[in-house]
Amino acid sequence: MLDLLDEKYKKSSVLVVDDENLSLELSNRILSPLFTVYLATNGEQAIEYALCYKPDLILLDIMMEGLDGTDICYVLKSKPETKNIPVIFVTSHYEDKMQMKCWKAGCVDFITKPINHLTLTHRVKTHIEHKIKTEILESLIKKDRLTNISNRFALDEDYPVAINYCQRNLAYFSLLMIDIDDFKLFNDTYGHTSGDNTLIKVASIIKKSLSRSTDNVYRFGGEEFVILLPNTNNTGAEMLSKKIISALNSNRIENKKTKIGYVTISIGGVTYFSKNIPNDMVEALNVADNALYKIKGNGKNSYFIEDNELHQQTILNSSTLLDKEISLIKNSEDKSNYYMCWDKESSMNRIGDDRDFYIEIIEIFINTFPEYALQLGNNIDNNDRGKVIFFSHKLKGICGDIGADRLYEFLTIIENIAKLDNIEIIGEIYNKLLLEFKLVKNLMNNEFNFSSDI
Repeated sequence: MLDLLDEKYKKSSVLVVDDENLSLELSNRILSPLFTVYLATNGEQAIEYALCYKPDLILLDIMMEGLDGTDICYVLKSKPETKNIPVIFVTSHYEDKMQMKCWKAGCVDFITKPINHLTLTHRVKTHIEHKIKTEILESLIKKDRLTNISNRFALDEDYPVAINYCQRNLAYFSLLMIDIDDFKLFNDTYGHTSGDNTLIKVASIIKKSLSRSTDNVYRFGGEEFVILLPNTNNTGAEMLSKKIISALNSNRIENKKTKIGYVTISIGGVTYFSKNIPNDMVEALNVADNALYKIKGNGKNSYFIEDNELHQQTILNSSTLLDKEISLIKNSEDKSNYYMCWDKESSMNRIGDDRDFYIEIIEIFINTFPEYALQLGNNIDNNDRGKVIFFSHKLKGICGDIGADRLYEFLTIIENIAKLDNIEIIGEIYNKLLLEFKLVKNLMNNEFNFSSDI
């Protein structure tokens, strides 16, 4: 572990953000002999560099023109790619109020101005070492020591993430359970050392069969493995099952105690669609295990995938859920719910610090959206799937530009339903889309004091 820590430490990087060139240069001179240093002079650049370079630590001045340090920190902590990067604030302010603001933004430490060489060096080194150790430990905890693939602990963490993506995006989800046939007999015949070597080989073959970064295999226990397949329908799950079985059969790992003469596997699986995916992983595992049991009783060395898609009920359920979410947004004073509706800060960050230009874009959005929405509604009434997909996609681009995240989500659902040829039930969701636009428009009018007729 020490060698790994040392190797990662040498490759560490720091992003320094400050709009004063003198402070920027001073920090660079102190840190560059130890780390790769990236320099940013404003908030927009800082966010861009953080997303691009994924530094191990960010040294962030609080008081800057445009986006200040706490604004930048909020943005970074809201993004999955940067939320775990430690942020140290550099400040000449000692007031409790300012410190509380920084802690709430998500910083891990402070350094006061004027910067002290030793203090800066040791604070940065300490937090980078802590981050690297945490990452190494998390990696070790989530790896099966024998096969070097992900373990049950990782499966428990990854399952909710995978299904949340599929539920939000009206996507398929498949889960496969794999069992090595007659493995106890194999261990009794060849010994546990050979059994361990076989587990390693089988795990490697399964892992090499996965071609997408979103797919992952886990050692579930003993001779059992589980694969999570986001955005994969029944056909895709069957194709992968065939591929894995074929790959293992071609390796011909000897097992003279079986009729076929070599090690085989059986695969049971289940496919769900969007909101039908159970939040409790045990439920999905039980269905896959029952499918596996059917194969075991029917000759082994094959697969069976249960199909639980139920498209239309899923879409109606998702519509009801979104209706409840809108009700929460309308009746809540919590800013986190407010930003689910309109992420003003994030969208302004993409524009920069030109507030007048941003207001111009908002006005264009308010005036343009109803026109396109009307055309979308007409095409829904005319059952024109192609144009429904076109206009919902076009509106998504407009909503994305100004941070209307909930509108974007509605339009994604409409677009996906149209692709699934279920256009007759879009009307209910379209009505909610119009309601959501009125809510966003009111928020924008109040924020920028637009006249009520805009």
